[in-house]
Amino acid sequence: MYALCIGVLLCAYTFGQERIDTYCPEPINQDYENLSTTEINEIIKRYKPVEKAGIIKVPIVFHILTDDPTGVSNISDCIIQNQIDILNNCFRKKTGTQGANTNPVGADTGIEFFLPCKDGNGNSTTGIIRTTTANCNYTTLNNTTQLSNIKSASSGASNFPNNKFLNIWVVKTMPNSNDVRAQAWWGNTSTGASRVGVIIHYSYLGSKNSGCQNISYIDFTGYQAYNMGTTLVHEVGHYFSLQHTYGTCGSYTDGCNDTPAVSGLPNAFCGTNNNTKGVCVTGQTRMWQNYLDYTDDACMNVFTNDQATKMQNYIANTTNYTNLTSSTNINAVSCASSNFVVSTSSTPIAGGNTTGGGTFASGTSVTVTATANSGYTFTKWTENGTQVSTNASYTFSLSANRSLVANFTQNTVSNFVVSTSSTPIAGGNTTGGGTFASGTSVTVTATANSGYTFTKWTENGTQVSTNASYTFSLSANRSLVANFTQNTVSNFVVSTSSTPIAGGNTTGGGTYASGTSITVTATANSGYTFTKWTENGTQVSTNASYTFSLSANRNLVANFTQNTSSVSELDGSNLYGFSIYPNPVSSELTIKVSNENIKEIKVINILGDQLTILKDLYAEEVKVNTSSYLNGVYYIEVKLANDFVLTKKIIKQ
Repeated sequence: MYALCIGVLLCAYTFGQERIDTYCPEPINQDYENLSTTEINEIIKRYKPVEKAGIIKVPIVFHILTDDPTGVSNISDCIIQNQIDILNNCFRKKTGTQGANTNPVGADTGIEFFLPCKDGNGNSTTGIIRTTTANCNYTTLNNTTQLSNIKSASSGASNFPNNKFLNIWVVKTMPNSNDVRAQAWWGNTSTGASRVGVIIHYSYLGSKNSGCQNISYIDFTGYQAYNMGTTLVHEVGHYFSLQHTYGTCGSYTDGCNDTPAVSGLPNAFCGTNNNTKGVCVTGQTRMWQNYLDYTDDACMNVFTNDQATKMQNYIANTTNYTNLTSSTNINAVSCASSNFVVSTSSTPIAGGNTTGGGTFASGTSVTVTATANSGYTFTKWTENGTQVSTNASYTFSLSANRSLVANFTQNTVSNFVVSTSSTPIAGGNTTGGGTFASGTSVTVTATANSGYTFTKWTENGTQVSTNASYTFSLSANRSLVANFTQNTVSNFVVSTSSTPIAGGNTTGGGTYASGTSITVTATANSGYTFTKWTENGTQVSTNASYTFSLSANRNLVANFTQNTSSVSELDGSNLYGFSIYPNPVSSELTIKVSNENIKEIKVINILGDQLTILKDLYAEEVKVNTSSYLNGVYYIEVKLANDFVLTKKIIKQ
């Protein structure tokens, strides 16, 4: 067997121009180093073709190597799980994800990835191996000593042999001089620098849209084109024997007939400006959306049918990969190797309900039950369109995952549906709707809410009755609407709220008749003091209980200030390294924490008025320009990413 080494690389580019100064290492064939790419593809073509039989499962292990365990290179479990989701979305062409596409030759490869629960020796594992080591920097391309040291440095590395796991080594440094972001090996080799798998820079795992990616991550060239996780999709494609879709026209082939022949790299960004870039045959369109081309992460969403077949054939005809994906290996390392899932559903959905689905141990006697809704009859259980039982309660011994569908048919008896609704919805309620036999005398009733009056029943916009209780003999489906009008009596609404919300509570709001004497009350929470009631920014009272005669709608805000002896000011510096400087301040104010990110900052004056709010910051250090503030005392309220609130008083001079 042979192993190829194929890298995904960065490149310099100019906006609107094609990528330039790109370095791409040629594939290295360790056992047949004198063979051409065409000859290698001919070897692969001679493999026995296979038909996809079910889903191919692949246990994947991430070895995170860093010399800074508290730094960003020690990426989170959240990022790893997000990357696995991206692999599965792209390899399975999942609808509603970045892997979805409508390309006529776009394929679901039938390959899925999961973190194992057992290592190769049967010991428990999470599949995420973290190691603090100086061997975390890959600085020279194809330096076999560096590669061997890196791949051997992971704690328990020998417990994850390549014929049982797809190994991903996550490092702190890749060869900057060659603009390499990741590198893949494929074949049957298993030791030293040739150990098959993928090595990748930590910052190219996970998506910017995941919610768990550190916002400071950026491509080390300063360009964030590779921030949606498809770098690893590209590399795992190499791991399964795929090659780049581009090469020298007339002499290069990737072995796939449905990927148009092209030369050179595509343009930066995604779009039709790439359609004719480098095409070898006039009239063809470049498939720049292919995972094995070289576009930005946001562009990629296609594996083709031939690429899927090539990967499946390679897995079926390569010893390491055959063992890797075998049911024996999957059962040995997966989290629920002896458990199976029974899923149940109904067709049509309105026909009835099912029970009995779930996860059970192999050999369990499982009973699923179908219960028909009114107007429907259960007919049979089916699986993949084939009848498996005509009994509503179906019992079987579980030996594999089951996906069972309860089939129902609608009864032919003359039942009709009466539906009722209100317009406006706030006007009132209706009763009397439901399903009834033909000829039934049905009464629907409309009840107006306070402040509204019922006016009429309508159907399809036509009045059918002005009586709130409308009785009729049922001979067809009815869709009746109770119409209400709002009364013109002089009622007004008093609404109350707090600022800040955490400052305290308010009572006394509601709807009242004109002239009513209303009292609203503000109650401060611990650590806060009530300061005033305001309406549209204007102070109306400094009393916590404010009484007035109602003559119009009122929108009152209870203003609170945080006490200056709060825990955050006394202990924040100890808890989170909380500091604000300079203080007093005349222009730029620096707000800094450690061990957590700042999510939100508010600047509040001594009267409790909120002057500035900065949201969605997620940084340990933020600068605020105070030049526009008048001289005086202000409070800085800092909310951390864990929703802990810190406050500190400053003086503007």
